[in-house]
Amino acid sequence: MKVVVKKAIGMAVAVMMLLGAGKAVAASDYDAMRLKAERFFGYQEWRSALAMYEVMLDMRPKDIPTYYLAIFAGGMLGNENQQMNFFERTQKQGIALDSIFSGVRRVSFGNGEGDEYEKFLKLVRERQPWLSRGIDVYLLDYYSFRNDAERMIELAERLLVDTPDNMEYVRILAKAYMMASREAESVECYKHILKAVPDDYDALLCLGVYYHNAIRSESPLSAQDCAALAEAYLAEAYRLRPTPYLASLLASLRSNH
Repeated sequence: MKVVVKKAIGMAVAVMMLLGAGKAVAASDYDAMRLKAERFFGYQEWRSALAMYEVMLDMRPKDIPTYYLAIFAGGMLGNENQQMNFFERTQKQGIALDSIFSGVRRVSFGNGEGDEYEKFLKLVRERQPWLSRGIDVYLLDYYSFRNDAERMIELAERLLVDTPDNMEYVRILAKAYMMASREAESVECYKHILKAVPDDYDALLCLGVYYHNAIRSESPLSAQDCAALAEAYLAEAYRLRPTPYLASLLASLRSNH
């Protein structure tokens, strides 16, 4: 391990000495460094890759891909301080947060290490708490992608405290409640959406299917009431977007009248 570290440091020092001597580095030289960094990255030689990224960013401090690759490599080494150092440098360069977060997400998922993206978001939220709300939005999107109902509920409820009229958060919460078998709360969320957006197809469909399934399951409503609600919601959904699936559901309801 020490040999690898010494080689990486030696490489970085050698390049920096070249720069310090006043010799301009041509674009072709930079591309050669980038290709070498890519090889280190591909072989998971994270320390060597980081050494190259350090030099590359000194040369081109606004090179966005190099930042998020360096942040990912730092994460793979478990070096949170190094990750934050790179992140803070992006802030000093005025680079948009989304450029960095989306880049870290892309490279994390591309390498089968999605958890690294989650850990980085949590790290930034811990070290820079003034960004907490923005970070929560990214985390909510991540947990929605992962279908992590418990965390979806936690974050959506938190975000809705300050923005209760954000229907996208309500929609995510409704889905998470249903996934967590909290059907009554899910139904209330979908009804809340319909109050704000009466022709919301997804809410109509979800409520229609819910009441359709409730006809033959335990429910505080009678089978007749469930059937009537199911038909009302599904008919409106069909009006907005007629599909064979909806047609079959409506036909089954009407055949039982």
